[in-house]
Amino acid sequence: MKKFCLTILLMLCALAFGQACAQALPPKAAPTVPVAVSTLAPPANSTFNAQQATKAYLAEVSPAERAKAAAFASGNHWLMLADALAGLAIAALLLFTRLSARMRDLATRLTRSPSLQSAIYALEFLAIVTILTFPLSFYEDFVRRHAYGISNLSLNQWLGEFALSSGLGLVGGVIFITVVYGLIRATPRFWWAWSTVIAVCFLAFVTLIGPVYILPLFNTSVPLKPGPLRSAIVQLADANGVPSDRIFVVNTSKQSDLLNANVSGLFGTTRISLDDTLLKRCTTREIIAVVAHEMGHYVLDHSLMILPWLGLILLIGFGFVAVSYGGLVRLLGRLWDLREIVDPAGLPLLYALFLVYMLLATPALNTLSRTIEAQADIFGLNAARQPDAFAKFFLLDAGVDDLTPSPLEEFLFWNHPSAAQRIAVAMRWKAAHIHDPDIANGPASP
Repeated sequence: MKKFCLTILLMLCALAFGQACAQALPPKAAPTVPVAVSTLAPPANSTFNAQQATKAYLAEVSPAERAKAAAFASGNHWLMLADALAGLAIAALLLFTRLSARMRDLATRLTRSPSLQSAIYALEFLAIVTILTFPLSFYEDFVRRHAYGISNLSLNQWLGEFALSSGLGLVGGVIFITVVYGLIRATPRFWWAWSTVIAVCFLAFVTLIGPVYILPLFNTSVPLKPGPLRSAIVQLADANGVPSDRIFVVNTSKQSDLLNANVSGLFGTTRISLDDTLLKRCTTREIIAVVAHEMGHYVLDHSLMILPWLGLILLIGFGFVAVSYGGLVRLLGRLWDLREIVDPAGLPLLYALFLVYMLLATPALNTLSRTIEAQADIFGLNAARQPDAFAKFFLLDAGVDDLTPSPLEEFLFWNHPSAAQRIAVAMRWKAAHIHDPDIANGPASP
């Protein structure tokens, strides 16, 4: 303790002595260095008008292309309704003909295990839905997309991909339905809540592992070759904390000429994926702009952030199904030969009720999707600082989506902001940064 006090005392004395010496010494002039002063040239494009630039970009798309895109988008909306009506028709067919009850009876004859009975019934049900909706799928995904010049698949290629995706859907669907019926048996009062948890986990699993483990079943990936593009992507990734050691090019031109990129993965599997169509149709600036947007989804944890909101929407949906099922079975159960909700033969009714709910919930789901896409747009603009490349990118696929839908259409049907909205955001960003040297002296807007 004495040593500590002595040390403090010596420090205070040294400080007082230093101050006294500083006061005793005469003032001394500070050293000077010659400074050259020059007037900066006024920034280029200092009168930039974001609204006029947005209109000029949209005017680059011909009226014929815009009409084609509007027709394709409008058709998609009607087909959304057609898909729902087809599902309801299949459910009604299975229920009113009592085919669903006979499918259940077959499952009970094959095994005494309730879990296996649910799995067998689920396999029967999903196979019937796949077969009966095949004509509509063929028209939507092959005939119509070829008519609009979107698909590059031959008939045999399309059939092969349809069979593979249907097979994956059957496996995943059987597992999920079997688990849900297990929850119904275990917790008949709260199965809808636990089913929500299972559904969210299932969605998270598919979303996170899909690009890494499912995509290779349909497309091949090769590492992006060293060069200026790879260096620019690595620099952008490193600046934003995105792993940059796995950058791949995916041969999506096999399916179509549409453009996309993706940043996904977890537990060391994170990868940056570029469609090969990007390399064929886009400039380096445009590729960097869209990759920066995709990095925004990764950095902002959108894959995880969206799950609680999806969970809330699904929770309401499962609750709606649970409440509605009991009333309809009391009303029509004898006609359909249905028993309690634990009866697998009631799956078509659960399916129909959930279809109705999801159709009504589409605006909420789309609003959620548009929100995170808008956030990723802003992130991408701030990270890449390529507003004009960002705007031009959204014109490259102008033939497949309405550029300027009405506010009501966008609210109801668009899961991304419209191209007009996204270009307007890019031009407003440019206007706010027009005095920055890289923006002022960068590419000019039309």
